Amino acid sequence: EGDAELHDVVVRLLREQNKTLATLEIGAGSQVADWLLSADPGGATSSGNLSVANISTTKKWIEGQEDLELESDESLVACVESLARQQQSDLALLIARYPSPEEILESQKAFPLCFALTDGSQSKVFRRYIGGHPDVLLPRIGKTGLEHLRRMLLGLRDDSLT
Repeated sequence: EGDAELHDVVVRLLREQNKTLATLEIGAGSQVADWLLSADPGGATSSGNLSVANISTTKKWIEGQEDLELESDESLVACVESLARQQQSDLALLIARYPSPEEILESQKAFPLCFALTDGSQSKVFRRYIGGHPDVLLPRIGKTGLEHLRRMLLGLRDDSLT
């Protein structure tokens, strides 16, 4: 979509569809919240962006998530749907778990990531292994989450990202 950054495209789609978004980023990242707020400084498309260090903190902030487990798609769906309800948002995006800087430096492997989205009528979980140089890994994770969200906003299937 031209020279626009992915977060600009997502904010434009949210505005065009008159929708709001809540985000939850677990781990050492918080890329998406920063990008979305830079694209929409007034926060018209945001109903809340939460960045937490770990699952334990998530359980304290998101209602009814005492049993949250990243290994369970059902648990992730329940969490992202609870986030949308709690923030009174049309859509919600959960990204778990950004690796810490120490983990990135100590490992040459790809990291397992979970992306959960809901738009009120459907909820989806995507699992990806993402790796890369420490300078690009965290942005790559955030952009993967935004791409899943962009595709949901456009009503596209996510088969090409698997």
